[in-house]
Amino acid sequence: MELNTNMCRGGACPLPRTGLEDRKRRPPSTRSAAWRTATWAVVPFVPLLALLAGGWKSAERDYAWSFPRDHWSHPGYRTEWWYFTGQLAAVEAPERRFGYQLTFFRVGLTPAPPELASEWATANLIMGHAAI
Repeated sequence: MELNTNMCRGGACPLPRTGLEDRKRRPPSTRSAAWRTATWAVVPFVPLLALLAGGWKSAERDYAWSFPRDHWSHPGYRTEWWYFTGQLAAVEAPERRFGYQLTFFRVGLTPAPPELASEWATANLIMGHAAI
């Protein structure tokens, strides 16, 4: 195992060389800067591309709600979310109260399931957010 003496004072270093030391000292490469630029250039347009894909249902003003059917997912709609809210109280003294909110979001990527022979293929993204 090679020891990295470049990072140690006095020429002796008890830490093994990992190969990351040189990477940390050199300036950011053109490739990483280009990657960051490309990411920031493309990411804002992903939702727009999904909207332009078409085929999504629109919310209807006179929709007849029916529960429990409407508690669940509505395939064909692009965005849905579900809130779980409540209050918690500590049982020991001093009594403290907390409010919480747990939100799940479903964002449609394509109106129909993709025709891919993969367990990773999906038509939706599921995200969550929690707050106390």
